[in-house]
Amino acid sequence: KSSPPHPEVKGHTQVCQPVKHENQQRGIPGAGLPSSGSSIDRPDTKKTPLRTTSRERITKASASSDRARSRMRLMVLVKIIMRCLECEEPSLKVKAKRIIGECTQKNREGHPEYSSLTDVISERLRVTVGEVHWGRAENLVNHYMS
Repeated sequence: KSSPPHPEVKGHTQVCQPVKHENQQRGIPGAGLPSSGSSIDRPDTKKTPLRTTSRERITKASASSDRARSRMRLMVLVKIIMRCLECEEPSLKVKAKRIIGECTQKNREGHPEYSSLTDVISERLRVTVGEVHWGRAENLVNHYMS
């Protein structure tokens, strides 16, 4: 008695079917597959969540240092400055964007004077956009972050 040809052999029309979980066979969609927030069963380890929840992210963010807070503050400040410059002085916005790019690039290249990216961007951007734009953006950040 000969065995049937292997499904991957050319000319054979049968297609390999993946093994279905018993709930999938009953027609329950998505059954048998771990959901995005569920855990994966591993024989030698405890269950590990696939993604962090928003509560975990908030907890981690609230436990972060003053440095992270100043970084967030600078990001909001830069966004406000860019939005204001977009309408009022587009050429100054281009300069500010270039300054931020240069600082980031030099920080990534490991230049010691650019090790504190937050401080360097703050200093150079303040000089570039001037006290009027900087002060107005700081007032808006203070209002937003309070």
